[in-house]
Amino acid sequence: MRGFWAIAAALALLAGCGLPDRALRSVTGDPPAASFAREEAALAPLLADPATPKMVLRIPARGVAVTMLLAGTRAGVQRWRTTDNVQIYTQGGMILGTRGLGHDVMTVDSGAAAALIAGGSAGQITRMHRVLTGDDGLELQSWVCDLSPAGAERLRVGENAWAEAQVVTETCHGPRGPFENRHWVVAGVLRQSWQYVGPEIGVIQLLFLP
Repeated sequence: MRGFWAIAAALALLAGCGLPDRALRSVTGDPPAASFAREEAALAPLLADPATPKMVLRIPARGVAVTMLLAGTRAGVQRWRTTDNVQIYTQGGMILGTRGLGHDVMTVDSGAAAALIAGGSAGQITRMHRVLTGDDGLELQSWVCDLSPAGAERLRVGENAWAEAQVVTETCHGPRGPFENRHWVVAGVLRQSWQYVGPEIGVIQLLFLP
């Protein structure tokens, strides 16, 4: 439980210095509201600037992909956001929480997973998600997960850029059924990751651009 409260505190600090949560229009299919026009115009140069850290977010179950910008870092937690202010919190490439997707995972505690993945090491962790339910309650979901190196693959990290990546699988079992996450590590840095966050959202695919 100590790990959960540490994550919750870090997310609260980041949320306090950002914008309020809003729905992701590109995911839900709704057009951006007129009030977002100024914000989107201000962010356009950052999207075009190669020096601005970016992450590609894909949600296969919804058939969407969107580019996110790094909006802030505090206590090792990175806050990524879209132009319409959906937010993903990560640490070491691992998802700590989502905002604005609907049925959000409010906090994720994956224990030592990030360190094991970065080192390409085998191990076992307990994964705990607190997921927002339809009635604005929180549901605790937990799994026991085995991490295993699974060889190397060429990973596309840009339009014309490739890298050799170590693949680490994360096989999880729990009362709600099994799932498998996959992680791609380049030189000790998690560059791509497929992470299951809940039954309504499914798998979130992250690609951290150089």
